Amino acid sequence: CTMEELDLACDAGASFIVRPILSSEIIKKSIERKVAVFPGALTPTEIFKAHSLGATAIKVFPVTSFGPKYIKDLMAPLDKIKLIPVGGISKNNIKAFFENGSYGVGMASSLFSKNLISKNSTEELSNHFKSILNEIQD
Repeated sequence: CTMEELDLACDAGASFIVRPILSSEIIKKSIERKVAVFPGALTPTEIFKAHSLGATAIKVFPVTSFGPKYIKDLMAPLDKIKLIPVGGISKNNIKAFFENGSYGVGMASSLFSKNLISKNSTEELSNHFKSILNEIQD
C-alpha cells in the first residue's frame, strides 16, 4: 500500500503488484519500474481511473456481495478494461465469473482450503486444484 512496500517488493524481484486500493502514485511508480500493477477498485469510476492511469488490469475488490453479474454489468460500458474480481471466488462460481467477462480471478481461502492443508495431503490439494481448473476449462 505504500511506496516503501512497492520498492521492497520490486527489489525482491516481484514481477507484479496487487493492491487493495487505487493509488495513482503506486501505478505510476510500478510502470516506471516495469512491473505489472493490479490496483483495487470497485466502482466504474475507480476502475476507469485505474485503467486511464495505465494499470495492467484492475482488481475488482471486494466482489463478495456483488457476484458474477456485477462483472457483466461493468463490462457493458468498460469492455476494453481487464477485470480481475477478488473476494468470494470459489469453485462453485468461478466459471460464472469468466462467463461474465473476467480477465482473471483472485482466490484465497477457497483455493487453499485450511482443512486440506491441515491434512498435509498433497494429493488431495492437487485434486482440489485440478477440480477448480476443470471448472474453467470446460
